[in-house]
Amino acid sequence: MDIGEKIQLLRKEKQMTQNMVAEVLHVSTQAVSNWERGKGYPDIQNILQLSDLFDVSLDELIKEDVDFKDALLTKKVNGWMDLLFYGLTFVIGLLCIGWQISKWVTGGFQQVSVFVFAVGMIMFGESCYFWYKRRLSRG
Repeated sequence: MDIGEKIQLLRKEKQMTQNMVAEVLHVSTQAVSNWERGKGYPDIQNILQLSDLFDVSLDELIKEDVDFKDALLTKKVNGWMDLLFYGLTFVIGLLCIGWQISKWVTGGFQQVSVFVFAVGMIMFGESCYFWYKRRLSRG
């Protein structure tokens, strides 16, 4: 049995709706639905809360789902890489923008400056979009 089926079974045993579980975990009802349908996995914090909510051990909750354990490990590694990459992108983008604005204020306008400013804006925008999506995904 995969973790989604396990969550659904335990939820029904406790006579809870997806909405009730979502409220307790501070996530969307859609997130709970996705977990139960196998369209996504809860993060480790939500796994701990589910274990407490349903009064089952972590082992009982996730042991049988090998794919979930692999996804959890991959997500942890990729999560740190994303944080590092987009953190650096944010800082470099701001530096490019700030440097170009200071050049323009002092009268050093050049076409290359426009290019660096545009690249900085793109980097800054992409990193802001990443942080926005990350915040939304956390509920």
